[in-house]
Amino acid sequence: MWLNMATGNSFIFPGLVLSGGIAVFYVIAVLFGAPIFSQFYETMLWSTLMSSLIFIPCLTLLQWTPNEWTETLLFIKSRYTMRQFYCAVNAIAVLTGSWIGAAVLLLDWDTQWKVWPIPCYIGSLLGGVVSLLIVIMRRLFW
Repeated sequence: MWLNMATGNSFIFPGLVLSGGIAVFYVIAVLFGAPIFSQFYETMLWSTLMSSLIFIPCLTLLQWTPNEWTETLLFIKSRYTMRQFYCAVNAIAVLTGSWIGAAVLLLDWDTQWKVWPIPCYIGSLLGGVVSLLIVIMRRLFW
């Protein structure tokens, strides 16, 4: 078992979370119409990006307890700490950005930048930037 000697935390939990997130996002992409085998690497790369953008901040900012994760990512709590607020807003913004980016895929297949999953990459990265701006604005003005 891999342990962080400074804190005693295991490195197995983050690996399982990221691997599970990649698998879940891959299945979601296929259910929404992504090719299963013909563009496997592109879909897997998008799944890895989504899992990394959503779960790495949560792994670094939240405690590794199921209670805190479910309360934060399922938006159960009425009051959030700043760390929980960032994780929740980040998850919403990254998912929304990728979803909005997917709308571009319907317009025209002939241009190079509108090929799966490039618009979803751009949308999810822009969603991550928007979540950072929202958290900065909350920190400064609320």
